[in-house]
Amino acid sequence: MTLTIILIVLSLLSAGGIFYWIFSSGLYYLLFIPVLALPILYLLYFAIILIFLFIDSLFINTKKEVNKPNIVARYLVTQVVKQVNLLANLRVSKTGFERVPHDERYTLVYNHTSRFDPMLIMDKLYQDKIICVTKPENVKIPIAGPFIHAAGYIEVNRENNAEGIKAIEKAIDFISKDYGSICISPEGTRSLDGKLLPFRAGALNVAKRAHTPVVVMGFKNNNLIHKKWPRATHINMDVLEVIPYEQFKDLSTQELSDYIHKLFEDYLR
Repeated sequence: MTLTIILIVLSLLSAGGIFYWIFSSGLYYLLFIPVLALPILYLLYFAIILIFLFIDSLFINTKKEVNKPNIVARYLVTQVVKQVNLLANLRVSKTGFERVPHDERYTLVYNHTSRFDPMLIMDKLYQDKIICVTKPENVKIPIAGPFIHAAGYIEVNRENNAEGIKAIEKAIDFISKDYGSICISPEGTRSLDGKLLPFRAGALNVAKRAHTPVVVMGFKNNNLIHKKWPRATHINMDVLEVIPYEQFKDLSTQELSDYIHKLFEDYLR
């Protein structure tokens, strides 16, 4: 929200300067220009900030292991994500958020249909210091990649079991040190048609071994964002259930995975 306020203030000041110049020049028939210029100025200042972030990102070593999330990088990622969600023209309807245990660390699982899924989670649950499990390719994305790496996002090649185990260990370590809550998609990849894919039960090892509750987050319509833009997309973002550790501690990861999969199946019908 901070970045949004800064961009609005800068745009208003610049538009005010244009208005004053037009008015003092006696060009009254051009007084409508500052109003039309506001959204352009907003985008211009956002672009300038992205240029500075791009330059800064060139000095981030993405090959170096991150053992503690950088709080500045996390803040910048959250602020930019909020702007991207705003510019994507998303209309988000939230339910069940009052059940999220903000006073403790948790493992959040969600149905994955869009690149906007983790961005919406980072935006709407920013106070919980969300750390996402992501694929290594995302770290190569210009500007965003180096910053999500510095912010502690856990990279994993889901086709490599050894890397998967290492990622789980890192997620557990981050939870134990209270660095943040872990966000992971049990599907392992995006479903382009919005239908639920089979789960990788191993993803639930984070919650099992870290003894955290599981927040089950459901999305609807996220797969339509790219098709509908610049028109508004109405998103459903629903907390389906919060499963306490005591409820699943005696279940296998496969049993827990099957239970959560059924929650999503019922939700998406």
